[in-house]
Amino acid sequence: MLFTVYLDSIENTEKEQQFLETVLAAKIGFEMAGKLPFVGKLMRALVALGEAQSIEEFKQSEHYESIVGYNISGVNLEKGYFNVTPGRDTMINVAKVAAIVFAVILLLRLCRRRDCDCD
Repeated sequence: MLFTVYLDSIENTEKEQQFLETVLAAKIGFEMAGKLPFVGKLMRALVALGEAQSIEEFKQSEHYESIVGYNISGVNLEKGYFNVTPGRDTMINVAKVAAIVFAVILLLRLCRRRDCDCD
């Protein structure tokens, strides 16, 4: 389920406060990961979500756009965990970048073999 759709579904319900408390409890790990490339923006958004008083407040923040395109699964508020994974569009973009990198490496190896005058 898309993360944004999940937030819409729990907004103004009992689960909203439980979810915000779950995110706030994991805040320390998110803060540390917020410095990493690629996932840092998402982690900073999760920290902002945990600090927000409500989902509506979070939607008004600059961090809301950072979660668009991500999926949420395995939500278990009683145990205090959930999984955030890249959505379909994000995975397609990652696959395109990986294909380009692979093609460049392959091309470089082929060019190197042709230029090699090993006897």
